[in-house]
Amino acid sequence: MTQKEIDGMCRKITSWLSQEGMYKDKVPDDKIHFHIIGELPSTPGMLFDIFQPKNRDDLIVIARGLMIVPEQLVRLNDMKAQEKTDFLWDIKYGLLFRESSFNMLPDGNNPDKIQFAREIRYDGLTKDKLMESIMENHKCALFVIWKLMERFGQVVSGTQSNPMFG
Repeated sequence: MTQKEIDGMCRKITSWLSQEGMYKDKVPDDKIHFHIIGELPSTPGMLFDIFQPKNRDDLIVIARGLMIVPEQLVRLNDMKAQEKTDFLWDIKYGLLFRESSFNMLPDGNNPDKIQFAREIRYDGLTKDKLMESIMENHKCALFVIWKLMERFGQVVSGTQSNPMFG
């Protein structure tokens, strides 16, 4: 992949995001070819990342990070061990058959952040596929947010969305 092709792909994605009112910023990063941060216009503060790893010249990653807010994290960690395990397995099973992959950090038994990612190869990248991938990550995040709200109630402070790599 030439730098010209990579720059062209970055411009194309930036243009598509701008057309949809989702473009927020570019983040300089020597470890990846390009890194774009977007925001859902219908849900301010819901940020997502689009980047191209240097070791995969044919791949674009659409990612979204979800921080469990402190109030919910305290309540999650105060649960009885089996109750917490059952609750987290319910979330894992709910995410398992989604189109996005997920990763609970620091681990699946004590998460304080969940990452969602979807990969698109250059030969399959269209505006429609990009928007579909952004919304798939958003649906995964909403699933977790709603499960936490169902269990612990509405949270009025804090934010649940941060750039995953920004």
